[in-house]
Amino acid sequence: MVSNILLADRTDFLGSNFVAKMGTFIYGKLNNYDTFHDKNMLYKDSMFIAPFVQFTKERSNCKESIIEYDEKTNQGNIRLLQARPVVQLKQDLVSYFRENYKKEFFEIISTIAKERNYKLPWNDSSRIACIHIRLYDDHWHEGATHSDYDGSGSSYYMRRLMENDNIDAFSKKEVVEYCKKNNFFDALRGEHPDRQVAIDINKLNCLIKNFKNLNPEKEIHVVTKLTNNPANKKYVDLCNEYNVPIHSSDDYDYDLWLMINSDILALSKSTYSLVAGYFHQGSTVHYPLWGVFTSVGLYTNYDKSGWTYYI
Repeated sequence: MVSNILLADRTDFLGSNFVAKMGTFIYGKLNNYDTFHDKNMLYKDSMFIAPFVQFTKERSNCKESIIEYDEKTNQGNIRLLQARPVVQLKQDLVSYFRENYKKEFFEIISTIAKERNYKLPWNDSSRIACIHIRLYDDHWHEGATHSDYDGSGSSYYMRRLMENDNIDAFSKKEVVEYCKKNNFFDALRGEHPDRQVAIDINKLNCLIKNFKNLNPEKEIHVVTKLTNNPANKKYVDLCNEYNVPIHSSDDYDYDLWLMINSDILALSKSTYSLVAGYFHQGSTVHYPLWGVFTSVGLYTNYDKSGWTYYI
């Protein structure tokens, strides 16, 4: 019987790598597996990957069979990697992590942030509301180039599979068919109904207005990765209109550190923003409804996160 598991590694960016590792890490712990990591895994230099390295063993030390997931297979799909432990736990991963691992992980991250001399651009984190805009990914997934969408369709699809303990039936093709059948597909203009994307500019406008009306004592800040894409200009213009500072650096760990150290945090349709959600030190997290986040157990009967969703 195999009793070893390898932390999932992916060929894309930090957010997806982190949430894939979180899913396999928790799943391994639940099933008393010895958990290993690949010494050549991507983003090993990130302080958010450091705890996984510290709390697991290097793969070269495993002399027996090991469970590993290929991202190109259904079993290695990022949604199933997260949903698998949720279904076993009957609890979302955010609250389970908070109860069992967040303190230890955060101590490691905080130590590294101190060593790097990270400084916050504000004096009082309790007065900060932070919004993430998912603009940058790579040359074909630039967030502002694609249309935002109502992620309820993919969310309902994942929720149904999870609550019926049927996650192995997941299929990307079926997600599309489900969204078409339930009238969630037309607004997507033929694009996949569970993709990462920047928030619609009108939706962002409403979000900023609501934050200002409901929390007038808060300073609103935006964290994003600005590029030369002309489609990004409307976001810059809107932030300037409301005097909202934009923080954009080449250090992906630092930008996450800013989001973590806010009181109110609004996530985006982005696995990168979910990293900040896991470690958030404030009082409130708002998240967009879409299938990838539902895979974490959010917006299911297993949800104990205390987070608030928005469409």
